Amino acid sequence: MTPSGLRSLLLVIVLAAAPFPLRSATTTPLPPASLSTAARYEDFKARFITPRGRVVDTGNDYISHSEGQGYGMLFATAFNDRATFELLWKWTREQLQIRDTDKLLAWRWVPTPYGGFVDDKNNATDGDLLVAWALHCADRRWQVPAFRAASRALLDDMERYLVASQPLPLPARSSRLALLPGRAGFVSAEGITLNLSYYVWPALADFAAADTRPAGQSPWRQLIEDGLTLLSLSRFGPRSLPANWILLDTGPAPRPAPGHPAAFGYDAVRIPLYLAWYQPRHPALAPVVGYWSTPDWRRHPVNEIALDHASPPPGATTGAAPSAPDAHPASPGLIALVNATGRLRLGRTWDPVTLPATAVEDDYYSACLDLLSRLALAANTARRLTPAELYDTP
Repeated sequence: MTPSGLRSLLLVIVLAAAPFPLRSATTTPLPPASLSTAARYEDFKARFITPRGRVVDTGNDYISHSEGQGYGMLFATAFNDRATFELLWKWTREQLQIRDTDKLLAWRWVPTPYGGFVDDKNNATDGDLLVAWALHCADRRWQVPAFRAASRALLDDMERYLVASQPLPLPARSSRLALLPGRAGFVSAEGITLNLSYYVWPALADFAAADTRPAGQSPWRQLIEDGLTLLSLSRFGPRSLPANWILLDTGPAPRPAPGHPAAFGYDAVRIPLYLAWYQPRHPALAPVVGYWSTPDWRRHPVNEIALDHASPPPGATTGAAPSAPDAHPASPGLIALVNATGRLRLGRTWDPVTLPATAVEDDYYSACLDLLSRLALAANTARRLTPAELYDTP
C-alpha cells in the first residue's frame, strides 16, 4: 500500500471517529502499525467472507448476522475495498433486509446444506447501526448516492423504532433517550433492557455531525449524552464494571438485567473500546482499564468475569478481590482490544504497537476485535494529520 493509499484508508476512519470538524495538526509520519493492519484485513477477508459476500461467524455454528455484515462492510470501506463492500452489501440487502414494515435488518441467518434462511426476523440494533455507519462512510469515500440513501433509510427507521423516550430515574431531565437492542422484546412492565455495547459511540457521533436538523430535533447527540450517563451509572460489583445487559426500571440506577448472566464479558468488552475511540479520557474508562491492569488479570486473562452485585465496602477500589472468572482464557482479539484501549486512554497511539498475532484457529469474533482495535488506534493517530493530508487521496 502506498503512503497516499494509506492516507486514504485513514480518512474514512478519522471521519467516522470524529464528532466535530477535524483539527489542524503538524505533519508527522504515519504509524508503523497501520501497514500491518492491511494484512490483518486480507486475512479476515480470506477466512470469514464467502465469495457471495456472507460473513461467517465461525465461533457460532457458522451462522451469519447483521453484526458481522456491518463489521465486514466497515472494514472493507476502511481499506478501500469497494468490490468486497459491494458483495457484502448485496448479500445483506437480499438476505437480511427482508422485514415487511421497516428497513431494519433481520439479525440471524442460518446455513443449510442447500443454502440458508433467516430463522429470526427481529433486528439487532448494533448490526443495523454498523451497516448504516459503513454505508455512510462508503458514500463519503466513494461518493455513491445510493449508499447515502440506504444509510439514511436505516437511520430513519432506527430513529422511529429503536430510540425510546421514557421517564427514567436519572438526573437532569425527566425524560431521556435510550437505544433499544431490537424493535421487539426489550420493553416490558418490568422496565427497559439495554445492551450498552450496542452504543457504538464513534458511529453515533458521526450521525450527529451529519444531521442537518436543529439540535433539538435530532436524537443522535442526545442519545450520546444520555448513553454516557447510563454508562457512568452502570458500574457493578467491587470492580465497578459494566454488565453485558442492564435493566432500567423504577430504581435509582440501572442494574444487571434478570435473565442474563450478570457478567462483564463477550458483549461488554466492546464498551471501553468504542468509548476510547470516541472520548479517550472519559472517566468511565478508568475502572475497566484498572481491572485489565491488575496482576490477576494479567496472569490469567479471561474473556468474561462474573459481577458481584454487592456495593464495594468503604475504602474498596477496583483492585478488590475478583468474582469467579470465566474458565476460558482471553482470545488474541480481546488481548488486542485491552492493549488498544489502554493506549488510547494514555494517549500513546503513536508508539509502535505490539498487539498479539492472530492464529488460524482464531474465530470470527476474536478477529473482529483485533481489527476494530487497530482501526481505533489508527483513527486517533491520524488526527495528527492535517485535513489537506487526509484528503490527499489517489
